[in-house]
Amino acid sequence: MRCRGASTAELAIVLALVGLLAGGGARSWSRFRQRRAVREAVESVLTVVGGARAAALADGRARALVPEPGSMELYVRIFTDGDGDGVEATDIERGVDSPAGDAWRLAGGVRAGLPPGRRTPDGRIPAAAGLIAGRAGGLTLSPDGSTSSGSLWFANAAGDAGGVRLFGATGRVSGWFAPRGGGWRRVR
Repeated sequence: MRCRGASTAELAIVLALVGLLAGGGARSWSRFRQRRAVREAVESVLTVVGGARAAALADGRARALVPEPGSMELYVRIFTDGDGDGVEATDIERGVDSPAGDAWRLAGGVRAGLPPGRRTPDGRIPAAAGLIAGRAGGLTLSPDGSTSSGSLWFANAAGDAGGVRLFGATGRVSGWFAPRGGGWRRVR
């Protein structure tokens, strides 16, 4: 039996199928990466909150996680209490409460706020900045282990959303994620 090569029509069909599969795979990979960026942002904020809490407990000075204003992507910075009254927005403006390092960017493509129409797990709609917080304009961690009650919410352009909530006197912290069109799920 003699083997012949594939015909031009057969090659065209195979290439078309490979192109369709690759195109679908690229879209799926892109969506996976978008969702992953929001989940990474939640994990990142949870990790930083844990570190800021440990620092506050260790040296007896409050810390606050404060979003940086005016950026398309979400940057946050930790501030340290400089005068013993907790971290306050006015003290930050005056330079009394100082930054504890550079601002860091949450995962690429993540912006402050939730997509239009999306509510938090408890049904609230946060301000455009995605922040529900107290005097510091951020999430405060006290040296006694408690926190300010507040939350930071963010999303990507595809509509996936995430956030971190702090529960006042108990100091409990929780992370949340909701894929576009889906319900909220606790991350940890």
